[in-house]
This record gives sequence, structure tokens and C-alpha cells, in this order.
Amino acid sequence: MRVFSFAAACSAALLMVGTASAAPIGNGQTSVQPTADLDALGLDLVLVGGSVGSADPLRVLFDITGGDLDFASLAGQIEHDGASLNLIADLGDTDPTNDIIVNLSNFVIDTVNSELVGDVDLGGDGSVDATAALFTFDLTGLTAEQITALDNPVISLIFSDVAADLLEDVFALDDTVQLNDVEFGLAATAPTPAEVSEPGMAALFGASLLGLGLVRRRSC
Repeated sequence: MRVFSFAAACSAALLMVGTASAAPIGNGQTSVQPTADLDALGLDLVLVGGSVGSADPLRVLFDITGGDLDFASLAGQIEHDGASLNLIADLGDTDPTNDIIVNLSNFVIDTVNSELVGDVDLGGDGSVDATAALFTFDLTGLTAEQITALDNPVISLIFSDVAADLLEDVFALDDTVQLNDVEFGLAATAPTPAEVSEPGMAALFGASLLGLGLVRRRSC
């Protein structure tokens, strides 16, 4: 009976610790496959901070640098510090300094609010003019295998209203062009949990002892 009680206490403690907060993310990658017809909009996409996963179709990779995630419910935030891309409008002359550049960077996937948030630099000069939700997405109906399939992304990234209005204004797009609810691309993300630190192990052990003590009191 004591062995069973100890095992039950440890299991309860593990469950309590595991559900108390999201686990820190160690690393991983997120892939994005652009699907929007940027050529028709007169825009070029230039990768700044990231790597090319494939050329045809174009698929770019961004390193995951941190965040916190409940790996059971997928609730949390996935950070990509340093991830960056430019959207560029070529005004047609030979001087590239006359191009209109919008830099999007430091992406955070917020699965709780179903948004991909990022910093926006409207001049490409390194300053942050705004931090806003760039895209929205919906994970409903997707399996873990689909969400994490970096070579076959299926998460639809939709321009948010804020991003759509901003880009339409900055790039002076034709009045008939509406980016609201338009798909920018498909994504997949595969974060990995960070190793459990010594303080984390100490907290787990302490919770196990607490659970054991409760069981012993009940048995007295």
C-alpha cells in the first residue's frame, strides 16, 4: 500500500508541476512558404534574417530562439529573435535608395490569440515604428504532425487588418487591392522544449515530497 501511495503522490506531483505553467522552449525552427502573388502587387520579398529551405517552391526557415509553450495544449508564445524579411516596392528607376522598404522582424507566434506578431520598420533603417499582429491563423483541425511538418507547411497565415491597412497605405497600392483576409503564405513550426534546469528539478522533487506527505497524513 505504501509503495502504491508513493507512486500516486509522485504522479500527482508531476501532473501538478507539469500543468502549473508552460515549459520554456529551447530551440527549433519555423518554416514559411509564401503563396501571395507579390509580383502582381509590385512587391519583392527579400530574406534578411533566416535561411532558404527550398527554392521551388520558395520556403524560408526561421530559427526559434525562445518562448514558453504548453506542449500538450500548444498554448503559449514561440519567439524568433533576429528573424527578418523585407517587402520592397521597386519604383522603376535605377536608384535602389528610392525603393520603398518595409522590414518585418522578430516574429512571435502567439497561439493563444492565434496571431503572428512582429516589429515593423517602415523605412528599412533599423528603427521599429510599430509592433503589431502581422498575420492571423487557425490551428483548428490540424494534427501535431501537420503543425510541425517543416517541409510541408499547412498553417495558413492571413494578413491581419492592421498589416493589410498599413501595407496598402505605405506601398500606395491600387484602391482595388485589398489585403484583408488574403493569405500571405503557409507555415509550420517545430519548437523543442528546453532541458529541465536544476531549479526545475528541485521544484519537481519538492512537489513530490509534498505529495508524499499529504498521502501519509491521509493514511494516519
